[in-house]
Amino acid sequence: MSQSDSDARGMPLNAGHTALAQRLAKDLTQLTLEQFEPAVIAKVKTCLFDFIGCAFEARDKAWSRQALSSIQTQQARPTPHSGLADIIATPCAAQFADAAFVNGIMGHGLVREDMHSASISHMGVVVLPVLLALSQYRRVSGRNWVRAVVAGYEVGGKLGGALL
Repeated sequence: MSQSDSDARGMPLNAGHTALAQRLAKDLTQLTLEQFEPAVIAKVKTCLFDFIGCAFEARDKAWSRQALSSIQTQQARPTPHSGLADIIATPCAAQFADAAFVNGIMGHGLVREDMHSASISHMGVVVLPVLLALSQYRRVSGRNWVRAVVAGYEVGGKLGGALL
């Protein structure tokens, strides 16, 4: 066993417990849409609409223009194998990570998006732009997209709360 496999006392890092990431992954892969209260699904919709609305309203702000100018864009409609994702409120598309970055900046541009109080975090600006970009890479059903949103918020909330 190497030093990196043990803590400061020389105890194995995984002695007697499963890593948080493993527990989260196991729990979240077992989620089904039927387990969610209707209010949870309604909240996902509200957060998505709010995020997109914030991105539209912030598209002309200096920080949104700066984020957009920092990446390479194309005036092409993304297709599943183009490697591109839409940038909200623009006719532009960009590589997935770049599109998620710019969409996140614009969605956070007014700092009025959803807030997870227990972790003092804005989950939507992290989870939603990434899932929007990834869903242009690999088409998913609305059911699975909602599951992914809930999983993203759950992980963010648990990790954020653990860090406080």
